[in-house]
Amino acid sequence: MFNARTIEDLTAAIELEPDNAELYAERGEKYMFSNQPDNAISDFTKAIELDPNNANSYNIRAILYSHRQPEKALEDYNKAIEIDPTQAYLYRNRAGTYQQLKQHDKAKEDYCKALELMCDSNEFSDYMNRAEIYTQLKQYDNALLEYEKALECNMNNSWVYTNRANLYTQLNQHEKAVEDYNKAIEIDSTQEKENLYVQRAQCYNSMKQYDKAEADFEKAIELNPEYEESLAYGYLTSGQYEKSTEIYNKFAELNENNNDKFARMQFNLGWLYAKLGEYDKAIGYYDKSIELKLSDCWDEWFYLWRAKCYQALEQFDKAIKDCDKVMEINPNYKYAKDIYDIRKYSYDQLMKIK
Repeated sequence: MFNARTIEDLTAAIELEPDNAELYAERGEKYMFSNQPDNAISDFTKAIELDPNNANSYNIRAILYSHRQPEKALEDYNKAIEIDPTQAYLYRNRAGTYQQLKQHDKAKEDYCKALELMCDSNEFSDYMNRAEIYTQLKQYDNALLEYEKALECNMNNSWVYTNRANLYTQLNQHEKAVEDYNKAIEIDSTQEKENLYVQRAQCYNSMKQYDKAEADFEKAIELNPEYEESLAYGYLTSGQYEKSTEIYNKFAELNENNNDKFARMQFNLGWLYAKLGEYDKAIGYYDKSIELKLSDCWDEWFYLWRAKCYQALEQFDKAIKDCDKVMEINPNYKYAKDIYDIRKYSYDQLMKIK
């Protein structure tokens, strides 16, 4: 479906063929990859209206719904599976939404169904998919075995080494992760290599090899100056707060006219000052982040971290309000337990004061 036609090309084509579901779906994908989710949802809704038996249109609209409206995503995945119950990827995707909704037993059932549908395949992509599913099921030995099989199919695919390195990182096996990132960097010629340098740098940070981490962050910045933000984060996690502050302030100045980036820098500075215990200053930066707003999923973070600062300052009523705001924005927030803990502690303290 995805080809070289632009949104403008497809809009012109739709004017000529307004009942062509494929054109709406194609433009919907363009909108999706251009970070225009509302337009994408609108186009896939139209595509479904014109062709209600296309499982993939329901699948993609479900992906678009999945962050903010997981219940709607679940409805679309159910419909897609009803139309075509033979596709493993539909069960895998629905499992992710079940996880969001804390329906872990159903998620496990779907992951197992996806594995069942792929069980006899020796295709490279299925080894990779099975590895990712086993990771979700926390069957890490099986995941590593699938990555080995994928490497037997293709030893020169950086995707395998990168994904396995990510798993080793998750398992705190940082030395093995570094070995795989080394191989991925050696092989890779098309992927955004700066991502690999950043991921390896984060491993070096965890291993307290800060000089190597800094060198990798610098390589990433050479390839893409935007990654200076990652270097600032690296300094932050390694306790080099002065260097981190300097970069975040510089980055904020450079991006003052870019609302998303400027808001994110204010948040990062707030996080830095929170780690230093300067909660009033941190709250000032969180206030700016909230005022500016971001176009993606950061609002919950802003309120959560400001609530933590209010709690530290014993301003419990404000902490409770921020917790309530997070759940208003996203009732299925993945850090809901943190919200519950902050809110309960703050409420208990208020009751003692009264």
